Amino acid sequence: YPVLIDAGDAEGYADLFTADGNFNNNRGRAALVAFVQGRQRSTVYHVPMTPLVTASAEGANGTVMNFFVDIGASPPAAPVATL
Repeated sequence: YPVLIDAGDAEGYADLFTADGNFNNNRGRAALVAFVQGRQRSTVYHVPMTPLVTASAEGANGTVMNFFVDIGASPPAAPVATL
């Protein structure tokens, strides 16, 4: 999903989910498409790490850690998160 979300490909992003799929509070295709379309464009891009998918009889859940790179910085830099 990081490549699609960074490119602003809302339909492609929503295609990665089942009809009732969700990301954060965005549940279902229309909400997922609106989520991507509503994001402000940025020079900060995801660099996805190894995904973890946990399957069960009821379905599956996935987690992907991301490293972020600001390609608008010169030279490109990893933004510092503040907590």
